Amino acid sequence: MNKLEKVAIRRANRTERPIVVVFNNIHLFNNDDEGRLLLKQLQQKAESWAESGIATMVFTSDDFWPFPVMRQIAHRMHTISIKDLEPEEAFTALRTLRWNSIRDEKLFEDDDTLRKAAEVVGEKAWLTTNIGLIADFDDDALDEQKWSGYSWVLLREFVRRRKAQETELEKEKAANPDKNAALAELPMPSIPYHECRTIMTRADFLDGLDHLNIIAVDAYHDVRPDSMLTLGAMREVVEQEGFDELLENVCDRIDAIESLHRTRELTYKDAREGDYVRVIVDKGGWRLWK
Repeated sequence: MNKLEKVAIRRANRTERPIVVVFNNIHLFNNDDEGRLLLKQLQQKAESWAESGIATMVFTSDDFWPFPVMRQIAHRMHTISIKDLEPEEAFTALRTLRWNSIRDEKLFEDDDTLRKAAEVVGEKAWLTTNIGLIADFDDDALDEQKWSGYSWVLLREFVRRRKAQETELEKEKAANPDKNAALAELPMPSIPYHECRTIMTRADFLDGLDHLNIIAVDAYHDVRPDSMLTLGAMREVVEQEGFDELLENVCDRIDAIESLHRTRELTYKDAREGDYVRVIVDKGGWRLWK
């Protein structure tokens, strides 16, 4: 960094313009004390160089966790959220890319249908592999199923809000038949970050879902499914017969195991038949210190 600073100073003196240094994918830093400390050190350099006008540093991240770390000591940092294209823009871009890639080749509608089905199946397999639910799981799988169960509570809420959007659209169509609206024009359902914490009751799991690209969090603390494909896979899983019962079974099993772990067993030795054991539970033990 010292050598880079010398180069930046010489170039700024010669061109009177700062150099631009880009750090891509800073979410690949370890999300621990060492990784966060390294990120803060780079940010301090960026703040110093920006103040002196010799360099502009750009950090890009696909995860949310670096943002609150850097925001704590930010003075000259500007945050930009790169969101998905609007549906109409995305369709136009995909149509152009597809046409440029195939040109005069013959298109088959069945081929498109099969490809779309394969993509949804692949995304569904990705979800169930990472956060699949297991009914009546063993004690050893408690941590994994806590992660999966609380995650699906949030994903189910995304699906419910998507259905609510579709219901509102149908009502608008019924009230105004001349209105030309399609499901593809609906925005991606979003939930504020603080509300996601309330829904999941385990806020620490949000970073894991973001890291797996199941959800996406922007600079305005709005949480969305990572893509329409992911939302479609969520919906396919949630709408399966018996999903609510399976999720309830997992949550009940989590409560039962945690309750068992909080239970203590007292064993008495040398107790003969007919003997009595007197047990007193005193929750006011603090009085002994008065």
